[in-house]
Amino acid sequence: MVRGKNFKFKARQLYYQLKERVLIARGDVTLEGKDFYFKAFSLTYDLKLKVLYCLGVWGKVKNYYISAERVVLFPEGEILIYNAQITTCPTKEALLCILRAKVDRKYLFSYSNTLKVFNQRLLYSPLLLIPVGKRRSGLLPSTLGSNTFNEIIFIQPLYLVLSKDKDLTLTYDFRNRQGEGFGLEFRKALEGKRSLKIYLESHYERRRGEWLRGKTDIPKSRYYLKVIGDFGKFNLKVESSSDPFLLEDYALKRSLTSKPYLETYLNFTKEGGDYLFYFKYYSPRDTLNTTKSFSLSPEALLYLKPRRLYRFLYFDLETLYSRVENYNRRFILDPSLFYRYKNFFFKLKGLGRIYENRGFITYLLNAQYLLSSSLGKLSLLLIPRYSFSPKDYLKEKFDRYDEVNKKNEISLLGLINYKSLSLFLEGGYNFLGGYFLPSDNYFLEKKLLPLKLFTLFKFKGFNLSDELYYDFNLKATVKHSLRLSYKGKGEEIVLLNSFARDHLGKILTNQVSLKINKSLGKFLLSTQLTRDLLNEQYLYKSFLLGYKSNCFMVGISLKEEYRWNLNRNVRELLLYLEVFNLRKFKLRFKRS
Repeated sequence: MVRGKNFKFKARQLYYQLKERVLIARGDVTLEGKDFYFKAFSLTYDLKLKVLYCLGVWGKVKNYYISAERVVLFPEGEILIYNAQITTCPTKEALLCILRAKVDRKYLFSYSNTLKVFNQRLLYSPLLLIPVGKRRSGLLPSTLGSNTFNEIIFIQPLYLVLSKDKDLTLTYDFRNRQGEGFGLEFRKALEGKRSLKIYLESHYERRRGEWLRGKTDIPKSRYYLKVIGDFGKFNLKVESSSDPFLLEDYALKRSLTSKPYLETYLNFTKEGGDYLFYFKYYSPRDTLNTTKSFSLSPEALLYLKPRRLYRFLYFDLETLYSRVENYNRRFILDPSLFYRYKNFFFKLKGLGRIYENRGFITYLLNAQYLLSSSLGKLSLLLIPRYSFSPKDYLKEKFDRYDEVNKKNEISLLGLINYKSLSLFLEGGYNFLGGYFLPSDNYFLEKKLLPLKLFTLFKFKGFNLSDELYYDFNLKATVKHSLRLSYKGKGEEIVLLNSFARDHLGKILTNQVSLKINKSLGKFLLSTQLTRDLLNEQYLYKSFLLGYKSNCFMVGISLKEEYRWNLNRNVRELLLYLEVFNLRKFKLRFKRS
């Protein structure tokens, strides 16, 4: 065995040429270093230059398996590789055939590259830069495809490591009809779990196309900006766009194409042992209507936590100042006095409101008693409750602070648990003869309140939940949301149904959605369907077929989404190709 500064090698035969100061190794040659392990047909070590020359090599460098005609190792740690095949996969399903490559501590830089998958030539590139360590800069997987508006879509991200706590991703987006786009994502880790993220996307449209049908005031240069900051007590989010349709026209994720509004907010929270202070500036903007802004800002809340006055008697206080768009300035003062003893609970809550020059003071009384029983695996909890409030002030409700209604009602809450089944129900009787329907918020002048029934069932991977409102006066289900799912080994099935009808019996919503994910070895199959049963229209259809091994991932995605503003379906075909699982090199950043 021969040891060097950063390596060691051994062989069955060793020859030393005194004049040339060269050591030659033959027969079962093995060469090891910190980041590599080779077996070779022969090895030559130049003692003057400290350079190793290897012939007939196979082994591993960093994360990559290689077989090469010749490998040269320099004392600075650089490695030259000639006429080689490189892969991250021991089974060699995907191979990168190269003419020459240079490996240092961070990258593999190769010339004249041919990618083979299952021994079939797919791609050729004269130059490649591939990271060989953890969290290295380099090209991330490309996306190639087309949609209804573009025959060619090509998206290529470039990942740059700036430091241990900062990174930057630059993205080039080419669409042959819509034009070119550029994206920027900057991330910086701060102390603890705090962080700052900035995302900017810009597009320049060469021409006006069908995707703009029915849309007005759309500029040729379009952008979307998002800033998210987590600074401990402070939390910040800013979203802005050149127009309300940019995400719908360019985003490839459905969660973005159907994003209902952009958000801008600043939150500050400070909590002590007996108080909580909260400040919020919040201004969302409807993405489908640039003139509509349902702003509630600024808002300042001071909450004095419950404190005991005498034995089982407690007191708390909530104060709030805010500016509501419809009512201008608003000041709220809500003191509460409550009594809790064993299963009995009584609460008297003061409700003070001032809206500019208008104001009122009233109160809300709640009294309830807990009855519980259990028999084996069956448990029952009943809560009879009485509520009373003498005034009904605002017809228009902006948030929970405005939900001040005249009340005189008794209600019953029940919770039943049996093995894997849980049922929660709520119903009651309103002596005032009126309530707001949960489906369309219509005020129905009836005394018997709707029944709210929540069902949860779990059994061997199955999960069933349903939130249902049944109105006895209308003798109909006015609203329900059903979710049925199954999750097993390598598979997931989710069925959703949303339904609502108004006080006249007209169906407002009736949609069903089916989602299936299935893994078959290295293959992944995913499909999703969303159908509007009311209009007999598919709103969304998608199909994804992927194959993932240790060294590459390839997938094809087909999507079709109905756009109401265009009154047509938009189709999309995308091909994803990831060689050597390069995405794993983009790890979570950490504070330096």
